[in-house]
Amino acid sequence: MRHISSEKDLLESLHKEGLTIFTYEGRKVPCIYVSQKRYDEIIGNTFGKKFVVDTILNIINDPAKPDVFVDIYMNFLNLGLEQYFLVPANDNLEFFEAMASSALIAIAPEPSSNFDGQNIFMIQLPKIDAIENAISIIKSKLTR
Repeated sequence: MRHISSEKDLLESLHKEGLTIFTYEGRKVPCIYVSQKRYDEIIGNTFGKKFVVDTILNIINDPAKPDVFVDIYMNFLNLGLEQYFLVPANDNLEFFEAMASSALIAIAPEPSSNFDGQNIFMIQLPKIDAIENAISIIKSKLTR
């Protein structure tokens, strides 16, 4: 897991390519956009291989401030591949709610990379309780 030690580190680590939610088989699925290069790296490392993705939500929450950030850590076990996506949670509550209800998260090339909507990498999430915990922390900060 990475360590973010200052507000400057936090701001520099924010995921910049964006997030979205799409509908798949009647369910809302959260999707993280990545650069075409990063998407190709993920696909290149995983294509044709059996693997498990351990996904951990690291909640960054200063009790004195209203902002909540979630660092989504994906460890592709047996492949030596780790991915981090730090997102501001206050503005993305629906993203996390979709994650909890679908038990899925997707990764796709950002729209500016001429992505045709066909190549979406989906990961099943077994730890719904951790997502629900993150949602409760986010909601507690939104009511202030």
